[in-house]
Amino acid sequence: MLNPSAAHGKPGNGFTLVEMLMAITISSLVVGAALSLFDSFMKNERAGSIRTEVHQNARYAVDMLTREILEAGEGLDPSATFAVISTADGSSGAPDSLYIIRSDAATPVHQVLAPTGDPTTEILLNITCADSVLDISAGHILHLARGPARGLAIVNSVTRNETGVSCPPPDPDDDIGHVALGVTAADGGTHGWPLVANQDGAAAHRVNAAVYFINTDGPTSVLVRATRYESGRWIGPPIAEGVVDFQTQLVFGDGGVAAEASSTDGDATNDYDDIFTVRAFLKARAWRTDRNLAGGGVYEREYSVRATPRNPLYSRNLE
Repeated sequence: MLNPSAAHGKPGNGFTLVEMLMAITISSLVVGAALSLFDSFMKNERAGSIRTEVHQNARYAVDMLTREILEAGEGLDPSATFAVISTADGSSGAPDSLYIIRSDAATPVHQVLAPTGDPTTEILLNITCADSVLDISAGHILHLARGPARGLAIVNSVTRNETGVSCPPPDPDDDIGHVALGVTAADGGTHGWPLVANQDGAAAHRVNAAVYFINTDGPTSVLVRATRYESGRWIGPPIAEGVVDFQTQLVFGDGGVAAEASSTDGDATNDYDDIFTVRAFLKARAWRTDRNLAGGGVYEREYSVRATPRNPLYSRNLE
């Protein structure tokens, strides 16, 4: 019996030309849709990776700024003319700088003796068996206080002069020598950090400093956290790349807002001890571009910090 398909000239197996064209068309549509979806995914992935890079970079700086503002002034007492947190306003809208100091609770406080030389370049610390003064060395930042006077000095040399008296002596508080510190003033005089002339009976102890500012010397603009002061400048590593702007504001106890505190302008409500809250704003910029992000231009994002130091004096400013 003849195959009906064969009788009409159609093979018994395989596809007709129309069926093949339909299959090719459907396959092309499926592959095209898949390619379009993949291309869209890759575009979103590239744009998303740029956003993530900027966010992660800036987020680290934001978290560190917040933590250090909260810790500002720990172990210290600010006054109208002495700051534990202060700002330097950049001229004509240029980036600002933020200055923070604090002291660890366990840091010893040492007795200061009358200097034998220039009181602004030499500090003598008393050595007793109860206080060996081993915690201070070159490069440390020293806080000096006598009565209401407050100031900072950078230690650049240390010379120990002990009398040879063995410990313990009859009285643990007996003098057994002194440590001579050669010091220089930090550049913080305009930020409420004057160098107080060394006076007999003053107290001295080591403090930690953190100075935030933008450095544009390298291939990209970076936000620096400096903790050392050498040769007239603050030195430290970058903590965020691509930060192109850094602005700060101080909010005072009466609600006033200013770029800087001042104890010399006759306004008693914007001194260094009137600060309540610190605001910081930074703008981070991506180092690469993508045509599907920011219209193909440079992607930027702004971040803000608002924190009140936990120092008891500052928290009382709203009472």
